[in-house]
Amino acid sequence: MTKPIILTGDRTTGPLHLGHYVGSLRSRLAFQDSHEQFLLLADMQALTDNAHDIGKVRGNVIEVALDYLAVGIDPERTSICLQSQLPALAELSMLYLNLVTVARLERNPTIKDEIRARGFGRDIPAGFLCYPVAQAADITAFRATVVPVGEDQAPLIEQTNEIIRRVNALAGRAILQEAVAVIPRAGRLPGVDGRAKMSKSAGNAIAFSASPGDISAAVRAMFTDPDHRRAPGAMCMRPGLPANSPSNSTGLAKPCHGSMQRNAAPPSFDQMPSSRKPRHDTSIAGPCAAAKRTDALAT
Repeated sequence: MTKPIILTGDRTTGPLHLGHYVGSLRSRLAFQDSHEQFLLLADMQALTDNAHDIGKVRGNVIEVALDYLAVGIDPERTSICLQSQLPALAELSMLYLNLVTVARLERNPTIKDEIRARGFGRDIPAGFLCYPVAQAADITAFRATVVPVGEDQAPLIEQTNEIIRRVNALAGRAILQEAVAVIPRAGRLPGVDGRAKMSKSAGNAIAFSASPGDISAAVRAMFTDPDHRRAPGAMCMRPGLPANSPSNSTGLAKPCHGSMQRNAAPPSFDQMPSSRKPRHDTSIAGPCAAAKRTDALAT
C-alpha cells in the first residue's frame, strides 16, 4: 500500500525553537512511519527577505538540519532536501506565478501579518510577496497531500489548493491532488514577551540550541499572569474579576499604592477589613479554626 506523501520544511534563517516544535515538528515525528515524508531546507525562500545576508542563510542550513536530528527526525525514515539543489522547484514557481494575481497575494493573511511584522510597508521584496507561490511549487512538485503546519500557516495551504484547482482546470482533468493542512491542537505558541506567536524575527523565542543561561533569562522575563501587571498610579482591579466587570468599572477600583503593587505581600489577617474576615469564631487560632470549633462543641 502506497503511503501518503508529506512535504514540509523550514526557512533557514536561524535555529529552530519551541514554537516550531508545537507548530509542526511534533506532527512530523508522529508521521515518520505512517507517511513518506520529505523535509525541505528552504534556503531559497529564506533569501526573499535576507538577500543582504547570504552568509546567514547558508550557515543556518546546517543549524536547521541539526535541529531536525536533535528532536528525533530520522534520515532513514524522513528525506531531508535542500531547496537550492532542486532547480525544478524554481521552474515550477515561475509557471505558477502566471496563475496568481498580485492582489490575491496581498490578501493572504499570513503574508499580510509577516509584512506588518517586518515593517516592509510598500517596500516589499517581490520574492517575499510570492512566497505562497513558491510553497505551492514545493508541495506539488513532491505530490504531497499532507502538510503539517502551524495555525498561522494555514492560509498558505489554502492558496496552494487554489493554484492546484487552477492547474487542474487548465489541464481539463485532475492531475494534482489538493493538500490537507495538519494543524496540531495547540497550533501556535505565544512568545516569551506575551505576543501571539513565538518567532525568530520577533526575538521572542527559545531556541533548541539555547544555553541554560539563555533559557533562564527568557523564562524570568515571561509574564506568567499578564492580568496582574501593575504600575504605580494605575487602577487596581478586584482579584478574580475581568477588567470590564461591573465591580471594576463602578468606582470600586482604587489607585495602586504600596502593598497593592505587583509582587507585594498579601495583607495579614489583622490588616484585613472586618468585612473580608472569616465569619467563624476567630478566638480559636489556626488555619483549621472552624473544624476545631466543631470538635470543641462535640465534646
